[in-house]
Amino acid sequence: MTDSYLATHPRLRLLTVAGVLVRMYARTWGIRPLKPALGRDRYWEVKKGVARRNGRMLYKNILRLKGLFIKVGQFLSVRVDLLPKAYTRELTKLQDQVPAADYAQIRRRVEAELKQPIEKAFREFRPVPIAAASLGQVHEAWLHDGTRVAVKVQYPGIEDVVNCDLEILRLIMKWYAMFRREFQSTFLLEEFRQHVSRELDYVQEGKSAERVARNFGDDSRVVVPKVIWSHTTLKVLTLEFIEGIKITDRDRILAAGYEMADISKLLMDCYFRQIFRDGFFHADAHPGNLFIVPGPKLALLDFGLSKEMDPKFLPNFIGLAAAIYGKDPKQASECFRELGLRVLNQKEDTFLEFSEFIIKNMDDVIYKNPKKIDYQSIMDQVLEMVRTHPVVNIPSDFVLLGRLLGQLSGIGRQLGVSVNMQEVLLPHLAGAR
Repeated sequence: MTDSYLATHPRLRLLTVAGVLVRMYARTWGIRPLKPALGRDRYWEVKKGVARRNGRMLYKNILRLKGLFIKVGQFLSVRVDLLPKAYTRELTKLQDQVPAADYAQIRRRVEAELKQPIEKAFREFRPVPIAAASLGQVHEAWLHDGTRVAVKVQYPGIEDVVNCDLEILRLIMKWYAMFRREFQSTFLLEEFRQHVSRELDYVQEGKSAERVARNFGDDSRVVVPKVIWSHTTLKVLTLEFIEGIKITDRDRILAAGYEMADISKLLMDCYFRQIFRDGFFHADAHPGNLFIVPGPKLALLDFGLSKEMDPKFLPNFIGLAAAIYGKDPKQASECFRELGLRVLNQKEDTFLEFSEFIIKNMDDVIYKNPKKIDYQSIMDQVLEMVRTHPVVNIPSDFVLLGRLLGQLSGIGRQLGVSVNMQEVLLPHLAGAR
């Protein structure tokens, strides 16, 4: 059975997913009867080994399935509250290791969308992609006037695959909720639907890129590629090619003569401005979407996941940020409620507990040398709080912002510098209020 056959047969996709889940379930629960014979320590070693094998199996099958499951895997890779670390460690590989589609399919898609042979549309179009993602891949090309461009091409048939996968996800979530009654799948599934719908519309992505470019029209430190509308359709997006250094490539950035502290400050300043001043932001701060170009300037790529915040959301989010940095746990807990977060037990002091914990650990996480911080200890405490007080409703804007801030935090750790977050953040909070 070929992977291409698997990608085009919904029933087979469902059976494949079901088979993987059954095997994972059987492995996990099958070792329980062995616990008395193995003893506590040996049992935990065996259990960890089973989790590692399950994680590898899940990762390999997601790569086979492709489609929306790549995005699901990427989402789950940061949801350590839903999956053990052994699983999330494997799924993290999906951020960079997505297999490319056959060039013949890509060529047919480009020619069908642009309504002309690829040689007529481009002076040169390189068959090997420079990047591959869950819904499409990017090729380097040149227009006939010599302009170097990046052409993002949506995989043929991906719409049907996405619709099929959304239905499979609905069934999986329904099944998962049988074992974790606190798990609320409705808002998660709706989030996937909305995000994927936006990412399948390349015309909207082009408009989002132009909107961010306009918003930074008075700030030359941020670069957004120009959209080539003559070569753009709903399923093909052609952009000015940006040559730069990947933001996490410390050696090349330092060799170019730039200070890592300046790069980190530029990154945070760019995103805080989008969130607090513009109310519209580039919501996928994956290192592969952020490059440093001469200046130094920050180049933003891939606007498929961009978000305009609800006007009612921003004031409360600003209030939450101000309360946290002002070390006011009572005000922060009230902001959590105003933002629409809900927990299963609805205890009055739940968000106060969250707020006190965040404020207590904020200085260590933000200001001290990251190498000296016991992040795992902090994360373990956060996870224990989430398990004790399961969150059952998270607003859409909060989900995306949480994901974005997690990505920025991860990049910050890779840059390896300490930046005074308050110095960067407060001017934006003051301007927004």
